[in-house]
Amino acid sequence: MKPAFLLTFLSFCILRSQANCPISCNCANSTISCVNQYLENVPDLTNLDISPNFLDFSGNNILFVTQEDFNFPKCDEVRTLYLNSSKVNELGEQAFDELESLQVLNLNDNILSYSGIPEDIIEDLDQMILLDLSRNHFDEGMPKIRSDNLKILFLNTGKISFIENDALTHLPKLVFLYLEYNNIQNLSFEPFKMFEPESLTVKLSYNPFLCSCDNFRAFQQLADHKFINTLDPYFCSTVDDKLLSIFNDDITEFMDCGETEDMVNDDSEQVLLDNDADAFSDEEDQLNSLDNKEIHIHKINQEDLESRLPNNCWQIFTDPYSSDGFFTVVALTTLVSFVIGFSSGILFCKLVYTFRYKKLEQGSDSQVQLIKA
Repeated sequence: MKPAFLLTFLSFCILRSQANCPISCNCANSTISCVNQYLENVPDLTNLDISPNFLDFSGNNILFVTQEDFNFPKCDEVRTLYLNSSKVNELGEQAFDELESLQVLNLNDNILSYSGIPEDIIEDLDQMILLDLSRNHFDEGMPKIRSDNLKILFLNTGKISFIENDALTHLPKLVFLYLEYNNIQNLSFEPFKMFEPESLTVKLSYNPFLCSCDNFRAFQQLADHKFINTLDPYFCSTVDDKLLSIFNDDITEFMDCGETEDMVNDDSEQVLLDNDADAFSDEEDQLNSLDNKEIHIHKINQEDLESRLPNNCWQIFTDPYSSDGFFTVVALTTLVSFVIGFSSGILFCKLVYTFRYKKLEQGSDSQVQLIKA
């Protein structure tokens, strides 16, 4: 009887815990999961018996989120909220303000636009640490977010085309910014200058940057402040669609912008916001001061090219730029000589053998005739 009683008691506890759980959801411990249930709205959470720390509404059809959706008893216990892959296209004013303890908000893979996110959407959430807005449809500039505590911001694959100068002004404690796989063609250091060196990590790989002087300066300043890792794949395209690595010797010919203006894309300055003359002078002074620092962009001038030419016949054995071609010729000549010599040897042996064989055959015939006689 005891095992049966225990089983009945456990079943009653399970049913009791699920009694006030929203339809199509699972409630266990401090987690409410309503994943891939084709929900069109956030379910009613007013009758919950548990104190939820984790709400997962991912994979649904929730187009619009309002403040009333999360106005329920014990809402201040929620630490993590997932609304990713739910076709969300607009967030109402103060949509998450009731979630006072929220630390992680996942809005990845929705259809949010630049105008669909209010700037103050998490401004009143004092414990916010991570906001994921990746895989949305901003199609314009980087969305502006206000938060005194946010540390991690994901904006990957968001179709962002430019970063406004004040885009990060209201994110003083930001530590990680992910902007990979967007449509950014032009870059300025202005949005990042409020941060101390080495205090911010920015990921900008896989954007269609243009090979322009302004972009080179911005990347150089980001690298100098150690905001980016120069080993990451950063490329830019020229006017003839040639792809060059920004932190590689491929880009050296573009460093002297005064001599290569005809190779710089004329459209590169249309999106960049203007800097005043003093700021521009400061940037030039900073670039000139980089001579004693480790950088990856160097200028190749005419003297460098002339120094590569051999001064005498013996220099080809020591000059690394010409020795490769010389030894290639030697290797090919040796191979051809071997093939010709080998073929000639076979032909010679064949002729000698044929000549000797016929001579012996004639000698044998003569001996037979003498015996018969």
